[in-house]
Amino acid sequence: MEQKMGKESCDIIIDFIGASYMEQNLSILREDGRSVLLATLGGKELPAGIKIDAILKKRLTIQGSNLRARDLEYKGKLTEEIQQRLIPLFESGKIKPIIDKTFKIDDVTKAHQCLEENKTIGKVILTID
Repeated sequence: MEQKMGKESCDIIIDFIGASYMEQNLSILREDGRSVLLATLGGKELPAGIKIDAILKKRLTIQGSNLRARDLEYKGKLTEEIQQRLIPLFESGKIKPIIDKTFKIDDVTKAHQCLEENKTIGKVILTID
């Protein structure tokens, strides 16, 4: 992770991977940081030996959520809020996604293989010429 981000750390992590990323997530969160767990694509059980003392030392918040049990009204309001509050932050460059790799659409098989190996940190992008 440090190779991708340098020595920088972050305030918030939106995590779809879960257990296999927990240790590195704890290491890169700043003091008073937050990790929001939305899925467990990388496992549900934490590996033995993961040290969770960073949660205490850095006063971290770990939160879990999912939308499956939510009704359509809630999902609609959430979509509106994202459009109003988050999209402008992306457009202004205040927040930026981490892009791990970029592939041409002709290399979609390589991109998919990259994802299957579960070694990416950030987004895998397909470009169309």
